[in-house]
Amino acid sequence: MTMIFLPRHFKCLVAAALCVAAGTVLAADTAYLRSDDQVLCCGDSITAPGTYQKYVQEVLQALYPGNTIALINLGSGGKSAEFGADSIQRYAQAPAPSLALFMFGVNDTGWRLADVDKKVATFTASLQKAAAIAAKKQIALVLLRETHFSHGANPASDAFELKVTATLDQLQAAQATTCRGEATIIPAARRLGRDARRSRRKPDPTAHVLE
Repeated sequence: MTMIFLPRHFKCLVAAALCVAAGTVLAADTAYLRSDDQVLCCGDSITAPGTYQKYVQEVLQALYPGNTIALINLGSGGKSAEFGADSIQRYAQAPAPSLALFMFGVNDTGWRLADVDKKVATFTASLQKAAAIAAKKQIALVLLRETHFSHGANPASDAFELKVTATLDQLQAAQATTCRGEATIIPAARRLGRDARRSRRKPDPTAHVLE
């Protein structure tokens, strides 16, 4: 399975996540992340090989020049959101991370069409668990949306991947509402990239400096 995030889209995505997670517009003499901070990357086989982390690092260098912020890859192939919540719980290395990127959904579909309501309930419970753990550890949680199964292709209307994508869409709809107020929820990367191109807004590096 491959990710369909184009670099410019994902840079916009992460820049928005880092800014919104701070809960405010950062002043020139403050910073949300420490120079030696850690960012947890929780996910499945999309996260595990470092598919998007290089783009995260580019954004961090633009927002926090000269930083030594470490991206901790907690991704593992075939895993679901429950694994992600447990990963945040287990992580105990110092310094404590300030931010966790959380991207699941595909494996939570079970790659099957049955029991959609049960899958939504299980996924929702896992998101709530992750949000509670992150809040207890004072880690800002950023929920990212996984790609759909068709990968930009144009399958037949009765194709299996479209049917499973419908299940994934229901999981993502639950994600968009479940943790509102407890986590930063980022929409689909392609929509965010489109909006960024329309507004042509760019992050101001002078507004984000290291402590």
